[in-house]
Amino acid sequence: MTAATRWSERQRSADSPPRAHAHGENDRAHGGFVVRFDRPERILHWVSAVAVLAAVVTGAILYVEPLAVAIGRRELVKNLHVVAGFAGVVPFLVVMAGPWRASLQRDVQRFSMWHDDDVRFLRRRTRAGSETGKFNGGQKLNAVLMSSALLVMVMTGTIMKWFGPFPLEWRSGATFVHDWISFGLWFLIPAHIIKALVTPGAVRGMWTGWVRRAEAESRPRWWESVTDRGDG
Repeated sequence: MTAATRWSERQRSADSPPRAHAHGENDRAHGGFVVRFDRPERILHWVSAVAVLAAVVTGAILYVEPLAVAIGRRELVKNLHVVAGFAGVVPFLVVMAGPWRASLQRDVQRFSMWHDDDVRFLRRRTRAGSETGKFNGGQKLNAVLMSSALLVMVMTGTIMKWFGPFPLEWRSGATFVHDWISFGLWFLIPAHIIKALVTPGAVRGMWTGWVRRAEAESRPRWWESVTDRGDG
């Protein structure tokens, strides 16, 4: 093997993560890469994403009359909608209840902690100077909106599905809130997907768990947590 070939192989290995998919807890550095999401978090995200998309699609079929007429089988679509709705939140409860919850707990704590830099990130004129943690203000805002919307959708959907014990006012209010939040999700979810697709490394980080070390270093409070000097 020539010196040039050995150099080329070293360059390829330096530009690749230690393994195809990250194992172990998140916030761990391995050479030029950092584990952003561990395996339970990644499984949780993709299972929930499929379930929520299924709920949105079936909800649209139920609400938009031309789609309902074209698809038919309304009772089946309604049942699939209910199952998908609950499937969107059950994985979170499973991960939080299991022995593998440590990484998810840390990230949930990060989402709940707002710093001045997170607010500055939300303002275009002060964004460049903000020192964010693992999740910036935009990501935290998206998480708050998405998780709140899904929780309310499950609660109102439960009242709509098993309406017997509830008074008419509750059922009418649940339908009103359920419909309007669903309209919001029709915009919020595509915006989230588009942002992930146009942000370098975002999809890879959620699919493989790895991000480049430079990404972690560009988020000072997260890098401090990776090097065990802060809460990220």
